[in-house]
Amino acid sequence: MNQSNVVEKNSINGKNARPKKELFIIVLFIVLAIIFITLGITIYNKTSPKNVFNSTLKNINNNINNALLFERNKTNLSNNYKIESDIKIDISSTEPISKEYTIDQNNLFNTNITNSTNKLTYIHSLKDKKLFLNFNSNINEQNIINYKYLIENSTKYRYLNNFKEDYINYGNANYFETVSEDNSNLKNYNYIANKFIDYFTNNLDKDKFNIEKVTTYIDNDREALNKISYYFNNKELTTVLNKVKKDLKKDEDTNTLLNNLNPNILDENIQKDILKKKESITMSIYNDMFYKIKKVELTYQNENYEKIYSIVPKEDKVIISVIENTKLLRKYTITNNDKKYNISIENSKGTNEGTFEFINNEKETSLIGSTQSDNQKYDVTLDRKISNIKANKSYTSTITFSYQKTNTETTEKEKNIYITINSNITNDHKINEEVINTVLLSSLNEDEKNRMDNIIKEITERYMVVMTDG
Repeated sequence: MNQSNVVEKNSINGKNARPKKELFIIVLFIVLAIIFITLGITIYNKTSPKNVFNSTLKNINNNINNALLFERNKTNLSNNYKIESDIKIDISSTEPISKEYTIDQNNLFNTNITNSTNKLTYIHSLKDKKLFLNFNSNINEQNIINYKYLIENSTKYRYLNNFKEDYINYGNANYFETVSEDNSNLKNYNYIANKFIDYFTNNLDKDKFNIEKVTTYIDNDREALNKISYYFNNKELTTVLNKVKKDLKKDEDTNTLLNNLNPNILDENIQKDILKKKESITMSIYNDMFYKIKKVELTYQNENYEKIYSIVPKEDKVIISVIENTKLLRKYTITNNDKKYNISIENSKGTNEGTFEFINNEKETSLIGSTQSDNQKYDVTLDRKISNIKANKSYTSTITFSYQKTNTETTEKEKNIYITINSNITNDHKINEEVINTVLLSSLNEDEKNRMDNIIKEITERYMVVMTDG
């Protein structure tokens, strides 16, 4: 046999092959170790207390969005449109608006509101970078409210009749810097909400989380779960919120969006007490060994008083419970079937106190239901429909709302409110409003600033001095 062949054979089947196998095994172990270490770090990051809080809050926010704040049917009006609305309000009530007003004043307010004619115009022109809102309320051709809000040339203006003769200049408005054809108020809201959640959870002190294994009830079944809690007294809550405000201010987009809603909203720190000396709030999240969220609790405590709001997400329903000093006050069971939500309300004895049906889809929103507590019964109806859709051009919207409060012992209708809003929405977005004379906000005197602080009360009282026919 050829000696070279012997050597070659030995190198394949003999000792020289072992180092290669061992090297392969070592490399395999190293690769597996890296994978497991990386996986371990990933799992830890995703299941760390901060990230559990973050994902839970975002999940709650997303579920609310899915139920309430999703994009409507495609009308293709983009961000250039005009809304013209007629608003009719009917009120009858034996209850006073406020104890500071007499019965005659309250009755006159209800009568005048019912006899008022109300019109709202809202024009949004991305093309011209202008926005205009005008609300008018008249009684027997006498103008009670004429409120205007205008953005043009990156400046914000407000006007209210019988306050100043001219527009008040509120300074810079960067609203249109954050709006594009593919950007909506809903997207802006989602962006702000998610940023707030990110900064809020990021500013929680990792050393202040309390982690424990507990046994608790999940919809009448006892389960052994992991519980992650964070305790807020006033100092902790204000500290975290002030840090959040600083982070939101550093975020250019969020800063701009929030300042468009309220100028300088992020400038001042929170200094006043949100919670009193002995008050506290604890947020707790319960999850199983696979970190699936089983229950979320918000606990308010004040000396010997405790109130717990708990949310239990199930496959086919969500259960919200309100517990006071270990006693169940009320339980809300919510089921969802293709954007149709049924809400059942039970008291501490398991007796049904009310039911609601909520439908929310691309063309319709409706809420119908009633609830009863002690000797009071409350009936609510809300209906919104979209029709006459002409893509890229126009559509109509009709909203009706009714609220009734009844004393079940006397059968007296203590309050009736009925509102209808009929709107035409078109692609006509031209704004003809002109600003000639203006007054700087900073130039208002003390009396005018005090009036601004109490403007809602002033407007309410305007309806108490206007006499109507009949």
